Amino acid sequence: MKARKDPLRGARVGFTLIELLVVIAIIGVLMTLSAAAILKFIAVQQGNNTKTALSKWQLILQNQWKTATARFRSEQMTVSGLSRPQWVAARQAQTFPQTFTEALNPTPLAPLPNYQKYLNGLGITTANTSATSPNRCESSACLLLALQRAEGGAGVAEEDLTPAAMVPIFDANPGGPTIKAMVDSWGSPVTFCRTPAAPRTGLTIVSPGPDKQLGLNPLDLSVTNPKQSSDNVYSTDQ
Repeated sequence: MKARKDPLRGARVGFTLIELLVVIAIIGVLMTLSAAAILKFIAVQQGNNTKTALSKWQLILQNQWKTATARFRSEQMTVSGLSRPQWVAARQAQTFPQTFTEALNPTPLAPLPNYQKYLNGLGITTANTSATSPNRCESSACLLLALQRAEGGAGVAEEDLTPAAMVPIFDANPGGPTIKAMVDSWGSPVTFCRTPAAPRTGLTIVSPGPDKQLGLNPLDLSVTNPKQSSDNVYSTDQ
């Protein structure tokens, strides 16, 4: 009797090298597309989170600014030779400094004691700061300082000012002492301006964006109050 031929005998088992390479290539393409989509989603979320934080901080800042400015316009002036608008502007700079130098030496006024004590305790003095070359964290750290250590003890709770992080005080010494500052979703200190350059006017909080380079309009991640009062003092009056 003739033996029946096994149909599986001689059949090819496994894949050829070319087939494996094709499968690997397809998997690689799918992984690349998935990774790109995930990274894009993360970037969008980081942008949205930063805008949300900026909006929250701006509202807090506006409330603090409005309350303080109303007090400055009615309080007794302790420096002679200043008009009321000049006094208000000087008190705004003293209370809401943009740089360490401005916080420690708010000419023609004296520094606020709680600001001076806090900054001096971190080793920040008028001797090691520069008004012409501020470090990237200065305005952010000063804004956090102003909102948390406001005059009269009406500071904002820390949980309302998140995210915040410890960042290097001096750009030239990234491994040196640090200070707490308000940061965006990419971990970069935001920039606070009382009187920013055009086209923005009024109080402004700006994020440098994912590239960490602060430009005129980085990803439009900014919140601005455009109203300016008639005495040339920036106001949040609605």
